[in-house]
Amino acid sequence: GSSGINAEYGLIGQFVIKHRHQTEIKYFQDLLVDTPKHCRHQYMLAFKELCLSRGDKELFQTIEKWTVPEFPVRGDQLIKELGLPKGPLISKYFYLAKTKWKENHYTMSREEVLEYLKSEYEKAS
Repeated sequence: GSSGINAEYGLIGQFVIKHRHQTEIKYFQDLLVDTPKHCRHQYMLAFKELCLSRGDKELFQTIEKWTVPEFPVRGDQLIKELGLPKGPLISKYFYLAKTKWKENHYTMSREEVLEYLKSEYEKAS
């Protein structure tokens, strides 16, 4: 029905308003990386509207052509590889790792991410 379409326009409008002052490619890449796969189509629609609203075709094309990298580590691997107990620590270290990976422009390998986390976990222990 039309309510679904209206809801979509509402989300697009919110996205445009929330991110309208951002101009950095990396900012939008990080947002896209943090967007679940099943929501990325929505993200791209909203991002396209944002770029159109300010006449920035170049930014849209750059992001559109970009292949979204997959974070190389899963939560269950943190339990297995680092011996972390199940629970809130997993979320904390997963967030830490993903932040570090994004800061390094998504170039850290699975091994590098796990090494980084081992050192962080040892510091905290």
